[in-house]
Amino acid sequence: MLFLGLALVCGVGRARAASFTLAGDAVAFEPPSGYCLLDPNEDGFRTMFDRSARMQQKSGNQLLAFFMVCDELSQIRHGQAFAPLHYGMLVAVLQGGTVKPVANATRFDLIESMRGTLKSDQMNDVMSSADDVLKQEGVVGTHLSKPAFADMDSFAIYSSSVIDFGEDSSTSTTGVYAITLVRHFVLATHMYAPTSDLGVKEALLEAQHALLADFVGRNESPEEQTRQMRTGRAFLGIDWGHVLVKAAIGAMAGGLIALARTLIRRRRAKAS
Repeated sequence: MLFLGLALVCGVGRARAASFTLAGDAVAFEPPSGYCLLDPNEDGFRTMFDRSARMQQKSGNQLLAFFMVCDELSQIRHGQAFAPLHYGMLVAVLQGGTVKPVANATRFDLIESMRGTLKSDQMNDVMSSADDVLKQEGVVGTHLSKPAFADMDSFAIYSSSVIDFGEDSSTSTTGVYAITLVRHFVLATHMYAPTSDLGVKEALLEAQHALLADFVGRNESPEEQTRQMRTGRAFLGIDWGHVLVKAAIGAMAGGLIALARTLIRRRRAKAS
């Protein structure tokens, strides 16, 4: 993956849109309304981006974009906050260790196959592998709920989970994840918010629906969108379960960014 650059369309230092080259193919992306893209080369954010990218790599994914609520991004820049409360990621699910297109498959194939996998025992592999990633990062005392089916539409299949950092429920984070096939690449978007937010799951799911509709619309013609909702008969040639496991592990690993906020909060509580 090559990070081509950010198109600044909502003010100085507020990146709203990006273009990526994946295996020679250009993919356009813009985060939801109210969110801004994080520039991985900006001072003060490199460590956050690099750690997220490392955890995604261990999970079998490649981090393409990291975005957060624009106001929170500004607060972090000015030292008024240390970690985002509401943020998300765009990742590519690696195939054989690299980002490459899935031949002959359509989005219909992906959605239909993963709907069954989300409800199968294979999701137990997600929990085991996510625990391995946590241990490698030296994270203890964290409880991850198994990703559960949340919804599906013509653009993606959606799941959700809750991540608890110890016994303090006020530090819990909810994540809603979308997995899709765009320009023949398996891509996933993750969005996170404090579980204490009113109607957090519903709000994140609504934001994901809007995000995926925009994402697909930016990269596919209406004719291609129609074709993507017909089977490419790739059910037998692709291990969709393995693809989903990697995407789900990455989604749960992405939620660990909230851990930084939790640790800072606890240190301040002890200091006072």
